[in-house]
Amino acid sequence: IIALCSMFLIILFLNIMVGGGVFRSPWHIGCGSFEFWGVHVIMAFFLLASAWAAQTYLMAQHEIKQLVLFDYVHGDIQWDKRAGIVYPLIFGAAG
Repeated sequence: IIALCSMFLIILFLNIMVGGGVFRSPWHIGCGSFEFWGVHVIMAFFLLASAWAAQTYLMAQHEIKQLVLFDYVHGDIQWDKRAGIVYPLIFGAAG
């Protein structure tokens, strides 16, 4: 939960620093400027890196559960290699 909250706060901070609407940017970033797009690219890379880290963590947990013969409850997602790719794509497409 700490990682998720940290990720939210970082994205919130960057969005506030970009400004928009009636709120001027504390960093004096103009809409459509190089800096504006640079911050948005940084946010996109940060989100992709966070998603990769979460996927890696879930797949490592799945490996450990396989080693100890963990008994899954009906409906649990088993985060194997296929699920680690398919589910994030579905969630991303859903918005």
